[in-house]
Amino acid sequence: MKNRKSEKQGQSLYRKMGKVFALFAVLAGAALIQESMNPVLKQGNVLERQAYGDGNYDAELIWEIPEKELEQELSVHVAEQGLTKEEQQALLAAAEQEIAETFPGENESVDEIRKDVCIQSQYQDGQVTADWSFDSYQYVDLEGHVMNDSLEEEEILVKAVVELGCDSQTLEYQFFFQICPKIYSEKEKINNKLKQELIKKNEKTNDSTLILPESIDDQTIIWKEKSERMPLKLLLLGMIAAGCVPLVEKSRKQEEEKRRKEKLQSEYPELVSKLTILLGAGMTLFSAWNKIATSYSNKRKNNTIPIHPLYEEMLITCHEIESGVGEARAYERFGERCGLHRYRKFCSLLVQNLRKGTRGLVQLLEQEVSDAFEERKNLAKKSGEEAGTKMLFPMMMMFGIIIVIIMVPAFLSLQ
Repeated sequence: MKNRKSEKQGQSLYRKMGKVFALFAVLAGAALIQESMNPVLKQGNVLERQAYGDGNYDAELIWEIPEKELEQELSVHVAEQGLTKEEQQALLAAAEQEIAETFPGENESVDEIRKDVCIQSQYQDGQVTADWSFDSYQYVDLEGHVMNDSLEEEEILVKAVVELGCDSQTLEYQFFFQICPKIYSEKEKINNKLKQELIKKNEKTNDSTLILPESIDDQTIIWKEKSERMPLKLLLLGMIAAGCVPLVEKSRKQEEEKRRKEKLQSEYPELVSKLTILLGAGMTLFSAWNKIATSYSNKRKNNTIPIHPLYEEMLITCHEIESGVGEARAYERFGERCGLHRYRKFCSLLVQNLRKGTRGLVQLLEQEVSDAFEERKNLAKKSGEEAGTKMLFPMMMMFGIIIVIIMVPAFLSLQ
């Protein structure tokens, strides 16, 4: 029997080994087909250059001299295919046309330049380089910014010279463009005049006050302080905050209820265990209940323990019974207030035994204690797993920070 089993295991192992080898054999065949379909070396000793703009490449080859039995690997650098003289000249001419079309930018034409112009260092998809220069940099710079704020009515003619280069061919392209005064709206004109007027007034620093202009171009000026609208912002913020209060309160209550239920669930085995011991000692159900609740109450009066929701509910049940509520009904209300399935089942067990007699109650409670402790152990295990999952994200963040701390100095040292 054992020989048959070991024989089957061996056959299964060989089948798996065969499948793995077959997979790599298929991959090797595919690689061989790809190499044969796209050989780098043509006709034995020919390497094809890539088209202009596609870049260079390195071919990994082996040279061999059979007579002397010599063989050596050699990496051959293959430069991309160059352009003919006619192709270079065509690209330079196309670059001239591209400059004529793109240079005005948002302006209507080179005869009326009022906004920034478009200056590039490359044209024709990077195949042509351009080196710009102007005969005057007072009103335009090499980034295309037009500085015509100080112009009033005169127009400035500027000459542009562009040195175009394509591979071994060069071409100088010259053209003129006219910078015109900037067109201002009525508001901008008034604002600029006010600025100039305030600059003049500000020069009189001996005066203790700065008097703002009352009119400009025979138009009356009324001055107002700019309001940050802080009261309105605070009022709006207060409305938003007030709207968030119910949500925060609801969230807080849900969190408190969740903690209360977790506390009740964790204290359940302890309650059932205490009741089982006291009932086994011969006490009645209410006497045992009252003893547990009274012991907790005395410790709370001495401030030796924190508040426990379970024993607080037990005290309420004791007060209800003492005030005339039926014992069975009081236990049912206790289960309803706790709100957990375990407690409803436990109270149902107590009520059932009150009506039928307490015979066998201790045995049932002992079984309940065993089940409750097993459940608490499972909950503790689940809580530990959840805690580990919650720690995963901070650990990943710490790992990322460590990687940054290590890599940034390394990159900086390379630069």
